[in-house]
Amino acid sequence: MGKDLISANSKHFDAYIVSSTFARALVDVFIPVIMYKNGYSLHYCILYYMVMNLISFMISYPLAILSKNYSNRILAIISIVFFIVLQFLLLKLDGSLPLLYLISFVYAVYKRCYWMSRRFYTLHIVHKKHVGTVYAIISILHQLSVMAATYIGAILLDGVNQIGLIGISTFILLISLIPLFRLNLKHEKNSVKLDLRRTLSQIPAEDMLHFGIYELWNVLKFIFPIYIAVYVKDTYQAVGIVAIITDLAIIIFSYLFGKRLDASNKDFLRLSIFLVVLTYLAKANSGYLVLMIVSFIEGFTTKMFEISLNRNSHLLSKKFEYNNYNLAYEMAENFIRLIASLLLFVLPLDLRGDIYLVCGLMFIGCLFKFKIPKISEYDAESAISEED
Repeated sequence: MGKDLISANSKHFDAYIVSSTFARALVDVFIPVIMYKNGYSLHYCILYYMVMNLISFMISYPLAILSKNYSNRILAIISIVFFIVLQFLLLKLDGSLPLLYLISFVYAVYKRCYWMSRRFYTLHIVHKKHVGTVYAIISILHQLSVMAATYIGAILLDGVNQIGLIGISTFILLISLIPLFRLNLKHEKNSVKLDLRRTLSQIPAEDMLHFGIYELWNVLKFIFPIYIAVYVKDTYQAVGIVAIITDLAIIIFSYLFGKRLDASNKDFLRLSIFLVVLTYLAKANSGYLVLMIVSFIEGFTTKMFEISLNRNSHLLSKKFEYNNYNLAYEMAENFIRLIASLLLFVLPLDLRGDIYLVCGLMFIGCLFKFKIPKISEYDAESAISEED
């Protein structure tokens, strides 16, 4: 793949990330709070999350077949359709279980289609040499979009203008398809056999542990907006401001740390896991003003963790054919989130207890010494090579 084409693809992909992330973030972070405010108990919110993860696990394989036989752009289009349906369903919330199950299904399809296609293009476009730096840039673009969208979404929701929110997010999501369809990639549609069992068996145990810890962090990110609304301050803007402060710190930290990571063989992963756990424990025991300060610190700790893990996972992907690796990653992450949400649903804990439990499970990762991958170890060509 020539340098000019690589540069063009990177620009189109960056535009897709900015537009699609902005559109999704207008609503995404607030969904558990919207459900809680519209008649669903905390227990039901956890049930929604558990059912959504179960459905995500079940549909990952069929979606992988669809993307392999046609195109990951198909998944992106399906994602937009289901996201629009999801937003209209959120207008109909009535506290009933049938609607909860329907929203869980629609959300699962939307989210899995979006992330399976986005991860596929990331694996194609991001190259090994400066993977830490590039992931940092992607992260900055992502967080800028989230930060702006979170504030706008909070204002519109507090102003009871959810219809306006639907219109804005739908329009921007449709616009995001333009740069996505301008990507010039080969081998999107291919005859490679999906072999999930073989791929999973070849992924090192410590990398599976990476997946698990990362998904536990995602469970914390689901719980915390509800925690803020219940225990700290019951407005969408309060939830949004906490997220914005964290995003601001992430933007400041991301690029510098990404460059540092590319030039280092140090094990930042264990340190970052410990700091993330410490940060969330502090957040769970802070009033609103202190929470602002801790949330800023969270931006540094979580981004150190995320960039360290993404670098390792991206280098690992170079040992596999992209479709098989993407599927293995999907199945592993959805299974882990399913087990974690099942524990939260079954155990008689309050929200603070839920946070303590997930932090405790994450802390187990601090007990392991992770192998730091070197780029030279990951030069084996996958079925889709970097020169395509």
